[in-house]
Parts: sequence; C-alpha cells; structure tokens
Amino acid sequence: RTDGVRRVTSDEAPPTDMPTMPDMPTSVDPTLTQYFAAWREDFSLVFVTQSRARELQATVATRLDIDSRELNLRASIAVQTHFAPLFELDLTLPAAWNITDVTVGGQPAKWRIVPVQAGLHQVRVSFSPPVPIDGQTSIALLAQQVPTENWPLEEAPFVMPVPEIHLPQVGVTEGTYMIAADADLDLVTEELTGLDPARLPTDQRQLTRPPRLVYSYQDTRFTGRLKVVRLPARIAAQTVAFHRLDPETLASH
Repeated sequence: RTDGVRRVTSDEAPPTDMPTMPDMPTSVDPTLTQYFAAWREDFSLVFVTQSRARELQATVATRLDIDSRELNLRASIAVQTHFAPLFELDLTLPAAWNITDVTVGGQPAKWRIVPVQAGLHQVRVSFSPPVPIDGQTSIALLAQQVPTENWPLEEAPFVMPVPEIHLPQVGVTEGTYMIAADADLDLVTEELTGLDPARLPTDQRQLTRPPRLVYSYQDTRFTGRLKVVRLPARIAAQTVAFHRLDPETLASH
C-alpha cells in the first residue's frame, strides 16, 4: 500500500547518494531492487515480505541389475536445498519392488512408506539434523524383486516395465540410468520414452559386470518396457584322434 509515492523504473530513478550499510546482514541483488518516487514529505510505503519457497536440485544414478535369481535396483541420489532447510525427502518407485535398505551419507536412514496410491511406494526419508540452506546430502536406496511369471527364465521371454525412482519434490533433476545383466541374457527395450542413450560412466567401466545399456535424462519422466531373453546355449568341443595303420588293419582311438 502506498500514499504519496509511486513506483518508477530504474531508468527514471536518480543516482543514489545513500551510504552503504556495513552492518547489513545480506547484500541486495540489483535485479531485485525496486525504485519509488515520492512527492509528499509525509509519504507512506508499506511492504509485505514473503519467504521464497524451497527449491531442490538432485542428481540421480540408477542401476538395474538382472541375473538368474532376482532383479536388483539401486539409486544413488545427491540432493541440494535452497532458500529453506530440508527435513524430509520423498521418493517413489513401483510397489512390485521390495525396499531392502536406505542410507543417508552412508549411514542407516530413518524412513517409512507413505500410502499414496495403489501400485506405488512413496518412501519418506527423514534428516536429523535437517539439511541446511544450500547444503547437500547423499541418499542410497536398494530394492529387490523376484518375478512371479516366466521366472526363472527358460524359453519364454520376461517383459517388465522399466522401474523409475522419482523425486516429486525436486524441481531440477539430472539422471543416469544403467541396465546390466548376466552374459547369457539378452536385453531389448520397447517403447522407451524420456531416456536418451549415453556413454558408459568411467566408474562403471572396470566393474566385473558393467552396464550394457546406459541412458541420461533431465527433468523428465520416463516409461517403457524391458524384454529379457535367455540366449541359446552354445557348446564348443575339441576332438583329438589317433590312428595306427597296420598291413591288414586300421586302429583308431
């Protein structure tokens, strides 16, 4: 609310001769400065301040491992908070996955599953102490699944949705998605959207079983299916034969 004063643009404002305030706790962003012109000595100008909403940024590295026994899903998450401390973080993943471990900073985390909708786990991770403003923390989530159909793999292929670990509170997300499998399993993606092919990360190249499929994404939701097929068995043999030729007989062994 204003009385005897009006707002003007920076071009209309005269050069300021206001001295600097050494005891001012924070500096003022020039792009957020507002200018006003007053035509009465007894003008009034009332402001209402409002804290900025918390903003979260995250990087996510997800790895899906497929072997003859089970499926394993691991997500390594680095999250940073701006404008407000972070007390809890929500993660969602398909309910078909059994969550086996959640850690924060390499230590066991306090977490619980919050019911939201059928077919979906919403995992709420609590931070104690909370993550401070402009602070960062790391979260690791492990989950397993033993399929109930076409498993263990024989002749029929196994088809599954590509599992997504989503962070609903995060505004900016950069992610890498990797899929690895046993050597006798073939992997084929179907109707995959939201993921772009990417190079194999350096830290994955020296692993005993490096990922065969690698994707990247940024601020997108992804969907698709993964078909797993067991490759036909291959048998290799080497034969050595000895022959002896006599005047009347041929002996072989």
